[in-house]
Amino acid sequence: VDLAPGAARRDFVSSTFGNPTAGEALDCAYWWRNARRPVRFREAVAALLDSGVGRVLEIGPRPVLQAYVRDTAAAAAAELGFPVALKALDARLLHKTEAGALRLSLADPAAVSAAAVAMGAEMATRVPDIPLNRVLVEAMAPPPVAEIMSSISHDPSVGPVMLIAGG
Repeated sequence: VDLAPGAARRDFVSSTFGNPTAGEALDCAYWWRNARRPVRFREAVAALLDSGVGRVLEIGPRPVLQAYVRDTAAAAAAELGFPVALKALDARLLHKTEAGALRLSLADPAAVSAAAVAMGAEMATRVPDIPLNRVLVEAMAPPPVAEIMSSISHDPSVGPVMLIAGG
């Protein structure tokens, strides 16, 4: 059988190079390098997330990538600076807190890693049809100086009504 690389039907991100790679580049030399070079998983995941990919499918005999995703989240948090928030991303998550898909005030990379593991376990119980495939790491906002609630409505008996309340 004579095999030759060709154009990819889907975007392909190489963990050998850590970036998008054309299908034509997946020749014998590529696979030789793939087996001998360090895996650039973090760069590959970052390239996927930057391109808008929402799910990563792991094909293999054992699930191993979740640990790498956890480590990638911890590294991203370290680059942002602490404290950070960790949020699961999925359009079906309407209320992250109720789904166990939110962790706040994480103070170091170990806390981010532990939070990712705990979040995956809690989501598996609370929302079993929504796996933890993608997370967002964000810097926490500084504490507010004050909280204010305001509302304006129209009451048929008195006219315009404005509510202002401090919290």
